[in-house]
Amino acid sequence: MASVSIRRYGQIFDVLVKYGFSYYLNELFPGFINTKKAAQDDFSSYSMYARIRMALEELGPTFVKFGQLMSTRTELFPPEMIEELSKLQDRVGVVPFDEVIPTLDEYIPDWRDVFTSVDPQPLAAASISRCTALSCRTGPNLP
Repeated sequence: MASVSIRRYGQIFDVLVKYGFSYYLNELFPGFINTKKAAQDDFSSYSMYARIRMALEELGPTFVKFGQLMSTRTELFPPEMIEELSKLQDRVGVVPFDEVIPTLDEYIPDWRDVFTSVDPQPLAAASISRCTALSCRTGPNLP
């Protein structure tokens, strides 16, 4: 499990570097990132807030959910950031269900026994899961 976490941290670092946040990572972890090699793609034509949104999208549903939550906190973030993160509410690409199955198999090996049915169509942007009385054999009924 530790190697999965380390691998995921590496993926997160790579995405943040890709979108031009190596400076901030280098501030947190001095010398960890070679900033001369870091700039692979040029996203300089995008605002910092657009790059944050794109990075969250690339990092997956959990990060998109975090961005959606941040978009509701108008008292904490500048209006430009709220506007950009609000795009995560309804303009997020869909991950094909075939790509979700290996993750389910890895983290919830018995998911086929737990759920009587799984709808491969997402309910909303960054919809991770939903369990109802009709589709869940065990556990709480979620709205």
